[in-house]
Amino acid sequence: PSITLNYPRQSFDTAHFPVEEKAAIAQLRQFCQNGAGEYEQQRDFPAVEGTSRLSASLATGGLSPRQCLHRLLAEQPQALDGGAGSVWLSELIWREFYRHLMTYYPSLCKHCPFIAWTDRVQWQSNPAHLQAWQKGKTGYPIVDAAMRQLNSTGWMHNRLRMIT
Repeated sequence: PSITLNYPRQSFDTAHFPVEEKAAIAQLRQFCQNGAGEYEQQRDFPAVEGTSRLSASLATGGLSPRQCLHRLLAEQPQALDGGAGSVWLSELIWREFYRHLMTYYPSLCKHCPFIAWTDRVQWQSNPAHLQAWQKGKTGYPIVDAAMRQLNSTGWMHNRLRMIT
């Protein structure tokens, strides 16, 4: 007997997910040299290539936060003093802070809220709404564009992750 999971097959833009370490390091170097200084001004605009696009490499361990820090400081030494690259460094630190929260509060990984009283919030459970959101058909243009980007590329801009 064979098992079928019935997941839809999608082709993703692999340029967003460098598999080889050399490619991820090159992407990091390119961002630190040419993007980190403009990150603060450009990071909020999904139509602009203003983010590092390193989330997948960081999430899978292809790059470490320490590698990112060292490369940033090699290219933008003023980042520690509030200069170019400092905002991206701050975002990297926030990312690590939340990863540590998961370590010290493992219940966060088990669908338990960080703030206990929020467990009493009555959420709607509407499969049609969930499916509309997943397919990018909510009627909210920015949410729909974000979900369609995720569905077509396997990646979503950081600001859009916050919105959706």
